[in-house]
Amino acid sequence: MILHSNTKAEKLSTNIRINESNNYSINADSYNDKNKLPANKTLHFCTLLGKGYVFKVLALYSSLEQHSKNFHIWICCIDNKSYSILTNMNLINATVFQVSDIENAELELVQIKNSRKENQYCWTLKPFVINYVLNNYHVDSIIYCDSDIFFFSDPSVIFDEWSDYSVFICPQRDRDWVHRLYGKYQAGLIGFKKDKNGLESLNWWGKKCIEWCSSYLDPKNERWGDQKYLDKIPLLFSSVKISQNLGLDAAPWNIVYNKKINISIKDNIPYIENYKLVAYHFVYISVFNDTGYSIQTLTDLSTSGIIKNMIYLPYFKSIRTAIKNVKDNVNENINILFKDINAKKQKNIYSKIYNLVFNKNKHKGYYFCTLTSQQYIIRCIALYKSLKNTINNFNLYICCMDDISFSTLQNMSLKNVILIHVNDVENNELLKVKHNRDIQEYSWTMKAPLILYVLKNFNVDSIVYCDSDIFFFKNPNKIFNQWKGHDIFLCKQRVSNDYARFHGNYQAGLIGFRNNKNCYDILKWWKQKCIEWCYSSAQPELGRWGDQKYLDKLPMLFSNIKIINHLGIDAAAWNLIIHNNYKIHTKYNDVYIENSKLIVYHFGRMEIFNDSEFDLWRLAILKFDKNIIDNIYIPYLNEIKNVINELKSLEGITIEDFYDKESIKEAKNFYRLNK
Repeated sequence: MILHSNTKAEKLSTNIRINESNNYSINADSYNDKNKLPANKTLHFCTLLGKGYVFKVLALYSSLEQHSKNFHIWICCIDNKSYSILTNMNLINATVFQVSDIENAELELVQIKNSRKENQYCWTLKPFVINYVLNNYHVDSIIYCDSDIFFFSDPSVIFDEWSDYSVFICPQRDRDWVHRLYGKYQAGLIGFKKDKNGLESLNWWGKKCIEWCSSYLDPKNERWGDQKYLDKIPLLFSSVKISQNLGLDAAPWNIVYNKKINISIKDNIPYIENYKLVAYHFVYISVFNDTGYSIQTLTDLSTSGIIKNMIYLPYFKSIRTAIKNVKDNVNENINILFKDINAKKQKNIYSKIYNLVFNKNKHKGYYFCTLTSQQYIIRCIALYKSLKNTINNFNLYICCMDDISFSTLQNMSLKNVILIHVNDVENNELLKVKHNRDIQEYSWTMKAPLILYVLKNFNVDSIVYCDSDIFFFKNPNKIFNQWKGHDIFLCKQRVSNDYARFHGNYQAGLIGFRNNKNCYDILKWWKQKCIEWCYSSAQPELGRWGDQKYLDKLPMLFSNIKIINHLGIDAAAWNLIIHNNYKIHTKYNDVYIENSKLIVYHFGRMEIFNDSEFDLWRLAILKFDKNIIDNIYIPYLNEIKNVINELKSLEGITIEDFYDKESIKEAKNFYRLNK
């Protein structure tokens, strides 16, 4: 069922080649030149949407109407509601149709539809929507746009740059690690021509999306959604134009987060460097009503008046106009078109039209950060779960030292977690020392830079750094209460003098900093020391071991430091088993070390062989008291086992990749959980 809003868009007979390997490919050789439009042709676009994107697609349409004298857009609706609304909107230059028109000819789509989430199915549909329009209408080239694209100037520059090439793609212009995981090119704005190269590359893309198109990151197989496949199109096919225009498919990731990009205004139009802004990709926006919006971003947009006033505000005005037009033209309930979450409950930026205020709302509560890697991801998730079980109002910033840990945590979508890729924290100074240190040593080196990064880039008053093998047994209120009135807190090691001479008097695994100048000075000093030297071989004569021994000098060089000596805060094997003989007992289901309630335990130097076999301390044979095993280690090991089972359920996970590689035969303090 197709609505023709313009007689220029006449439907042609379907011309599809059926074969064993690909039953949906268009026959590129059978393309008839007589279907081409004259040189002064209409600019052709297509998009697809569900009911949650109706207002955005109307904004897209209005932006084309404003900036193009001659365009036509095909709009594929994946549900009846969006189709019903749009067919009543009198879109003169649009053809609105239902996804069933494509599915009727594409049996493979029907077969995989129910196995994919709505967003994944929309990604899968993208090459098929393009195919459908090219094969059924007088169209020799078409640009696909995500429905949250918005045009700020004449889109004909896209086709001018495209010229005689068969395929048109836009670079992400993002960070290298993003390109590795999510792809080098943007699937939100892409063009294909109805020629041999264009159709063959489009058919290849469609086949790959049928095989796999998930929102899960899959770095092992170089896959993410429909987009990561685009990396291979310039390698496998000829006549591919990679856009050089910075004004095309501009987006938060390449202009908002990129502080090196110059954004200016000329003749009341935004410019990206010397390129006129043509199209902006308004991702991460939720529409609650005609005045309420939520924008998911890591950067305070108020720092750039141009971005706020000349890019986002015009878009919100267009959204508001779209809402009004729908209300005026559609005689049905449209509440289903809005995001069904109260804007005031959103943790992201909130804005009101005509009184646009961007406030990066502060999450009230506790802020923690940690570092993790492929080897430590099981422990890191256990840390997260311990926070979740003991405290409601927390946020955990996790810096991932490799792509595997980042993609795994991204796929888990953990609530209250903000992921940071190590590449975003690194600078040239850090990269110079990276290859001379093992992963543990480099993680130690990254500790101070990470804390500085969080304090500078997120609206937090203070941050507590935890090693990823930390585990909270009780609410950390005690830590924050002891910290009151001070800028930084350090935890005493509570070890012998000889041990402290080699490894330091204070623990680098649990340490807190305020967001103020004194802490910045401390962190910069610590960072510089770790860049100069940060290795696992102790040098007591020089006062150096890893990042930790440097902490001995902080009370002598800086002021307003709280030294915490609470037995239940940062308890660990070295201060509970090796160097002391404290009494461990329980009271009202709480664990006590002498008279101090256990708040947080540091499970350092432990090995995980599988979900039930462990080395509790890999450095030397120790005598573990039964009360310590029963009340501290077993609860932690059970949580570790739960995490492993959760990871096993994730798509594409090989759980053995996350186990420690040391031989179980070499275990010094082997322990097996009961099945």
